[in-house]
Amino acid sequence: MDGDWGEDGAMEALRKVRTVFLDLDDTLYSQGAGFSDELRGNIERFMVERLGVRELEACELRRAFFRAHGSTLSGLRHHFGGDAVDPEEFWRYIYNGIEYAAYISPDPELVRMLRARDPEYRVCVFTNAHRDHAVRALGAIGVSCPGDVDQIIDVSAMSLRCKPSPSAFARALELAQEPDASCAVLVDDQLRNVKAALACGWQAIWLRAPTETHLNSVQREAASDDAALLTSGSVPPNASLLQLHDIRALPSLLPAVFPPSSRAP
Repeated sequence: MDGDWGEDGAMEALRKVRTVFLDLDDTLYSQGAGFSDELRGNIERFMVERLGVRELEACELRRAFFRAHGSTLSGLRHHFGGDAVDPEEFWRYIYNGIEYAAYISPDPELVRMLRARDPEYRVCVFTNAHRDHAVRALGAIGVSCPGDVDQIIDVSAMSLRCKPSPSAFARALELAQEPDASCAVLVDDQLRNVKAALACGWQAIWLRAPTETHLNSVQREAASDDAALLTSGSVPPNASLLQLHDIRALPSLLPAVFPPSSRAP
């Protein structure tokens, strides 16, 4: 069995779901070592070239901002001031020149799952990244919007609010026109976002990396935070924490939304 279903109550709560919010990076696709390393390098060069951060300090500052604020951009704007960091300039700089097709492969099984969903339900991509990145990444996978998903809710649409901030979850519900948090489910690879969704009254599914090996640089950094959350007791016990190791197994948890027959044999 791919998932740890947890308490019957958690599974029963999923029956209420009307709107599915899917994280993007390392959820709908794996960034892979090359992609994450190139993106991380671009962010750190931006910090050095545009903000005067010392090269030796850029990596640790980037990590600290990401952990404290949900994204490096939010941390930079908080630390240096909003006037010092233009979001559009930041996004252009960090994504410029990345060849998405070199890192992200088409995923026919995922596309088949999304296209087989019941149209009574709404499916949104909910990401802390910029919309242009989301469109390019989804395009490389073979996912269209609108079409295979209904909506992209990105950091610019949320006025730079980011998961795990409660205000980001509230804004996402508004944008998706979902009035009831308990009828929303987040599927995300970062445990802190899953924890925040649960605290906001959402349902949530943790897409957990199956092993600690072969993680990309972003996943390795998140893994240490996840381990701390699990051992601190600040999330529900494993018995009530719904988990998957493969996004393509989502029909097993949300069969009304994604009929299980949509999975390849």
